[in-house]
Amino acid sequence: NGRAVDRGTELRHWKESQVVSKSQSELDEFREPLPGCSFTESDLSDQEQQMDEDTEGMQFDVDEDESRGSFPRARMIEQCTTGKPEEREPNPLRKLVLNAVLDALRIVKESGSSCQTFEEILNYGKTLLLASRDSENIDREILLTLWPRNWNSVQKLLKEEGYEDAKLLFICICRNEKEQMRNGKTSKEFVYSGKYSILENKDDLCIHCGKKGYLKYCYLGISTKVKNWYKNVDMCRKMLSHWNACDKWLGRQSSNPEKSEFWDGAGWLELQWFWDPKRTWTLPALCPHCGLPISSDQLINSPNGKDGSKDVECPNCFEIFEHCIRVTNGSPLNLALIGHWDGWQPFGTSYRGCGSLEVSIANMTKNDRQHVEEVYVVGFIPCYQVPNLPEALDPFLQPLLQDISKGFIMVSPFLTSQGR
Repeated sequence: NGRAVDRGTELRHWKESQVVSKSQSELDEFREPLPGCSFTESDLSDQEQQMDEDTEGMQFDVDEDESRGSFPRARMIEQCTTGKPEEREPNPLRKLVLNAVLDALRIVKESGSSCQTFEEILNYGKTLLLASRDSENIDREILLTLWPRNWNSVQKLLKEEGYEDAKLLFICICRNEKEQMRNGKTSKEFVYSGKYSILENKDDLCIHCGKKGYLKYCYLGISTKVKNWYKNVDMCRKMLSHWNACDKWLGRQSSNPEKSEFWDGAGWLELQWFWDPKRTWTLPALCPHCGLPISSDQLINSPNGKDGSKDVECPNCFEIFEHCIRVTNGSPLNLALIGHWDGWQPFGTSYRGCGSLEVSIANMTKNDRQHVEEVYVVGFIPCYQVPNLPEALDPFLQPLLQDISKGFIMVSPFLTSQGR
């Protein structure tokens, strides 16, 4: 009859398409705008009645009128943390496969095995699952369709669920090799100019010295991490710990003498406007020419332009651009991040050192944010190749600051003070 496949294969393809379309719709739900994006009251009018019933458990110290008008984002995060007004279960077979993949990765990590061993462990797990007593309740055709066959399939599955690989960047810290005379002996040393370039491809050339990047930098990023934080109900509750203790810092002029938490210090009091829904402040901006963040103070003090705009001069590239000032209210949902750099010698020698850039969430209690599971590595630095200069870490910090600036200053005002 001219068919390229038999009936059994057609049935399997049909089941596969049904599973994929369903799982894709579930993934689309997670790709909705994050809490903290600009929502209008009309977007939320259909949900007000349901959300008002849910806000009792959030412990926001704000009256009803303020919660409706000054930060509608609070109602959106409540919808995320409570699962209301609608909660859909993920595909059980897809979740089963994902858990099996994560367990196999954990075994490989602890045993130090190879990628080939990982595939063998994964296939062995599939065999055990199909041979178990519970296999009668599992659709074998769909399970075999979803089960990854190799490492590439595993990577695709993990990326669909929000995991991502490190991005390999190439950094050039401009230098020239010069001869130095010391104690009658001639030696060659590098002299650094302090300029640098961050290159995405190994064949790209530095804009300052015209050379290729010689420092490899594995950058994990922060954007996907933030999205995954808001997918988890327990994580959302942890990130509201600072607001549950707002009576210790909100409205205070002096620090708490107990100093038991991060928000008891004077530094947090200086930024309390960032979380206070009664305070209004000017959003920073990004220079459209070089991408450098422009502070709110500079925007306000810039000369007036046309139609109520400001003529802002970038302090980095000195280009002048027009900008319309935007204001927003503080919100308990805003996040503050703590950056930390740590150097270590993985090979037992100081000549082959390494370092890592780590981020933790200041909104959490110290028991949570200092836990190993809540400290997030965003980049690995080959510190044995980094010159001993004050600005040596700048090229490694720049991708993180760009992520924060582009992802949260321009789109979501709820993370604008992370770079402080």
